[in-house]
Amino acid sequence: MITPFYHQISSRIILNFTRDLSLMLSANLLLIDCLRMLQNQTDNPHFQIIIEDIILQLNLGNSFHKALQMYPGYFNQYYLNLVEVGEMTGKLSEMLLQIYLQLEKISELKRKLYQAMTYPLLVVLVAILSLSFIIYFVIPTFSGLLADFNTNLPWITRSLLQFSSVLL
Repeated sequence: MITPFYHQISSRIILNFTRDLSLMLSANLLLIDCLRMLQNQTDNPHFQIIIEDIILQLNLGNSFHKALQMYPGYFNQYYLNLVEVGEMTGKLSEMLLQIYLQLEKISELKRKLYQAMTYPLLVVLVAILSLSFIIYFVIPTFSGLLADFNTNLPWITRSLLQFSSVLL
């Protein structure tokens, strides 16, 4: 087994691989032929090596799901279970299509989650930057001005001035 580089293969590559393999198998092509075509089509050299290893495992007599089990960083248990069911029932292309649809839904949910989290994170970042600007630049400017008044300041103002002076 070849040691994979998990960080170098995106989930989009696995998604496209699953979709394309499903389409090819539904056209009644042989699994090994499909894998060879996909290996030649992928631009990711690490994924080409993984597909090559899967082809080798198939040639050695292992089942497709056993070959995929060697790469748990790319093919989760759900994926493996559905591939195994597809192999046992002779409906591998249909199972791969189901996997693809599920992975596509998960990918879409992740994309929406990232979009939903972008605005709150941006607001928090702007708030932190604004507060930092006030503490480091505005308060020290007013500190000297307030000291010239020779008056007793409210405790919150004194605390804020003291906090700002500690940070500087």
